[in-house]
Amino acid sequence: MSSRDRRLDQVASVLLAALLGIQLLVLARTYAYPWLGRIWHYRFAPAMARSLLFGEGYYYASDSDDLELVEFLRANVPEDALLVLPSRVGRGKFTESNYMQYFLHPRKIESCSREWTFDQCYRLMIGEEGFLLRTGGFPDLEEPQGRMRYIPWNEETGLYVPLDGGSG
Repeated sequence: MSSRDRRLDQVASVLLAALLGIQLLVLARTYAYPWLGRIWHYRFAPAMARSLLFGEGYYYASDSDDLELVEFLRANVPEDALLVLPSRVGRGKFTESNYMQYFLHPRKIESCSREWTFDQCYRLMIGEEGFLLRTGGFPDLEEPQGRMRYIPWNEETGLYVPLDGGSG
């Protein structure tokens, strides 16, 4: 191998190493450092908050009020109670019983179809201390009057609690 070939090999190796270094720097600055910062910021957050933030994606969950809704439900629905969720309306994943079971364990979670009337959903609660999440306009505010008390969370979401119970 001639000295010219060796020189070309050395130049190619240096150029490749420089390009690799630039790529690693870009990757670190645009991806690794921001994620490490987020992880460090939430290192002392409760496990539920970390699960919601990292499971749903930082950008989605940090701009939403999902954690506050979960905390509202945990504060107002006793651990031994039944929570009935309207199925696939309003807040999307918050009406999916399997998803909500993760955040609200050990509470029992049932789903109530949007096509059902309030009375059909109410029957799911017979014999249990039942709570009903209101979201997406279901059920109408007038329907449960006299049978349940309403605790609003925001304009469209709230919680119906038994008249004689509930921690709200």
